[in-house]
Amino acid sequence: MSRDSARASRSFAAGRSFAAWRSFAAWAVVGAAYMLGMLALLSIGVFILAAAVVLTIVLLRRGGSERSGMAGAISGAAAPLWYVAWLNREGPGTVCRAIAGGQECREQLRPLPFFVVGVVLALAGLMMFALARRRARQG
Repeated sequence: MSRDSARASRSFAAGRSFAAWRSFAAWAVVGAAYMLGMLALLSIGVFILAAAVVLTIVLLRRGGSERSGMAGAISGAAAPLWYVAWLNREGPGTVCRAIAGGQECREQLRPLPFFVVGVVLALAGLMMFALARRRARQG
């Protein structure tokens, strides 16, 4: 194999890898939108879910050979859960803060379950992506 053909082969592989990660990121946005829509279902969630459905249709119609990126939807669902965990970082229970003219109290949830489920989803999506990429390279 000549030096030029080896360089071209590495360049092609790097381009395919970039396309796979770009696909993963696009699907991660879709997964995050679905999870955010479910978490906010009683307020703006319906509109977010509609946008997620439109994005899903766009990505499916776009086609391409990088279907391994669909695992990004699972990993993307972790981001809204981590945000909920961060918002409840001082919980569980009633958390009060001093504000001008008095105090403000809010009920907060335990953040750990949201964080742990987010970690599990993120790792599951990454592992599925890695396995799909390995299968694509082998066959």
